Amino acid sequence: GGRTLSAMSQPQGTKLLVSVRSADEADAALAGGADLIDVKEPNRGPLGMAHHETVAAVLAAVGDDVPVSAALGEWS
Repeated sequence: GGRTLSAMSQPQGTKLLVSVRSADEADAALAGGADLIDVKEPNRGPLGMAHHETVAAVLAAVGDDVPVSAALGEWS
C-alpha cells in the first residue's frame, strides 16, 4: 500500500474502522481511507466470525498498511 504512517502512529483523533467480508472489500476500504480493518461475516450474526481463509486473504491484502481485527462470534 501507499500509506507511510500506521494508524497507531498517527496523532490522536477520529479513526475510520471499516468492517469487511472479503479481501476485495478490504482493498476498497483501504482506497477509501480506512485506518482499521475488521473482518466479520454478518450472515453469522452481528459479530459473526468469518472463515479462516477469508481472514487470511484479508491479512494478505492489507499487509502492514493498517491494523486488522477479526470478530470471533457471539457468546451464547
